[in-house]
Amino acid sequence: MFILAAVLLATFSQHDLLEAEILENSTSAFRETDDVLCIVTTRGDTLTFQNNEDRPHGLQSAMYRLVDHLPELNFWTVKVMGYEFIDWRTVNGETGEITTTIGPGIPSPDGTRLLCMNEDIHAGYNPNGIQIWAIQPDGSLELEFEDTSVPWGPRNGRWVNDTTISFIMLSYDYDTYDYTGKKSKLMLIDCMWTPPNWEEWDW
Repeated sequence: MFILAAVLLATFSQHDLLEAEILENSTSAFRETDDVLCIVTTRGDTLTFQNNEDRPHGLQSAMYRLVDHLPELNFWTVKVMGYEFIDWRTVNGETGEITTTIGPGIPSPDGTRLLCMNEDIHAGYNPNGIQIWAIQPDGSLELEFEDTSVPWGPRNGRWVNDTTISFIMLSYDYDTYDYTGKKSKLMLIDCMWTPPNWEEWDW
């Protein structure tokens, strides 16, 4: 329990520093108080994210941290951290629309898609998987691909080009406590995201 608390404290401290840097360079996001994060849309609306870590039941608590800003796409990324869970909110800076994603968004080179992925293969508190979101003309996000049922966790995801994603499939052996990694990718073929070999997808 003490180790978990120390890890959480270190994580919060890192995110505090990251958020402070983002807020320092922004005129559209600020902290109203230590517990209230605000994002002002270009339409003039103010979105608020209220920490509630003082709730009596640990599983209900949550802390909101601003962890990324994509000014070229006008998206903000808010990370929600609680007891044994992590959530991600992608916020449209124009409309204020909030989309819950599996991980922070990585924009494609042409700026038309976001790659989101999460790996928690050891603890298993959060889903392992990949999402690809298509950015619509109005700035909304449409889920183009999702798989959160894989027996591995993705790491080091990146866009090779506008239609290809590379990443590492990471598995964990609970008997030997060893991690095993394998390179893989997804390619957009005939309007469908496809791995090179579906048989290896369940590796």
